[in-house]
Amino acid sequence: MQYSEIARSQVLVGRNGGEVTCITSDGEIRWEMGVQAGQIAGTKFSAIMHPSDTLQVSDGVYVITMGVERVQRMTHEAAVHSDANPDWRPPQGAEAMIRKLEQQIASVSKQNKTLAAKTAALAKVQNEKQAVLDAEAKAKAEAEALLAKQTAEAQAKAKAAAEAVQNEAETAE
Repeated sequence: MQYSEIARSQVLVGRNGGEVTCITSDGEIRWEMGVQAGQIAGTKFSAIMHPSDTLQVSDGVYVITMGVERVQRMTHEAAVHSDANPDWRPPQGAEAMIRKLEQQIASVSKQNKTLAAKTAALAKVQNEKQAVLDAEAKAKAEAEALLAKQTAEAQAKAKAAAEAVQNEAETAE
């Protein structure tokens, strides 16, 4: 196998391993290497070969030469929409996946609406609770003010009554 072929190939080695030999253009062995089972890129061998060298492989070692791809594949959306197949439809699996995604979106949207309603209800309850607390605080302050006023009036009446009793006692003497 020539240098140019090995550079774009894959070397497959059987489970028992094998041997790869590099031979110069004069027929001499440049190097000989044992290889383990598996797949090896041909570039690993071409990197240590001279362009005029050839590669020989033992039993259990296979070289698969890759062809040069001269045609660029179409990968964009227009690749499947052509006049050659105007009735093309995506595979059924894709439609099922689209339906499933639409259902998930609807479910998430419904959950989002439910969550928004719950959040609004919670805010309403918190506002009502705050209004009740404010009313309680106002009522407590009014009650304390009324109590203070009544206490002051009662003290004033008691003081006036005490003074009246004292004045009567002084006049009776």
